[in-house]
Amino acid sequence: MRSFFVAAMIAMTALASAQEKKPERRVTPAEAGTKAPNNDPKALLFLQRVEEKNKGLKAVHATFTQARKDHLFDETVNFEGEFWYTAKPSRFRAKYTGENSSDVWLTEEKYIEYIPGQKQVDMFSITKSQEPPVSQLLLGFGVKVDKITELFDVTSTEAAKDGETAIEFASRDLDRTMNFHKVTVHFDEAKAEPRRIVLEDDQNEITLAFKDVDLNASIDEKVFVPTWPDDGSVEVNDDASRGRR
Repeated sequence: MRSFFVAAMIAMTALASAQEKKPERRVTPAEAGTKAPNNDPKALLFLQRVEEKNKGLKAVHATFTQARKDHLFDETVNFEGEFWYTAKPSRFRAKYTGENSSDVWLTEEKYIEYIPGQKQVDMFSITKSQEPPVSQLLLGFGVKVDKITELFDVTSTEAAKDGETAIEFASRDLDRTMNFHKVTVHFDEAKAEPRRIVLEDDQNEITLAFKDVDLNASIDEKVFVPTWPDDGSVEVNDDASRGRR
């Protein structure tokens, strides 16, 4: 997997599955082994608005740019593309364009990536966890506030642009926040929709910027059907088939 964006969506599918299959129970600070949360009431109020807006969210389609800045090597790698997501059933596709083009499909059971430049397909089974990581994308698209406060201290911070609200999420459980110690989401204040998500770990700063966000979009089922040339020119690597050998 070449990007945070894909990893976050795996977390998104896992979290969606877990929330459907068992009742949600708030984890106390003592159980989590962390200090009590330190949350900004103003930030929580805005997140409750985001949660309410997206309570009936069934699908998302948007275009995006992604910049990964590596602090160790002082270099930035840029991607752009579009993604499609449905909640029930939980499915995702991202199409990266340009020099590093690729297609990624996700279900609750499988991750598939097709890289045309390498004429290669990689498939992996997804292991479901009892306590799946929270998806940083869902921080922008309405994950439940109770779930957020289990894992983050939440505060308002200075927005980069007029008409935006910026909220900072400081991790209280790195294992379940995919080792990102800080996430900042810049929302369109009027629409309560994410415009940019900035993620920071020990080595990288990753910025996802969204455009043309279509909530509850009508998505053609064909979008989620993995496709590549079937003339034998593409090498297909499947972890399930490898395990049977």
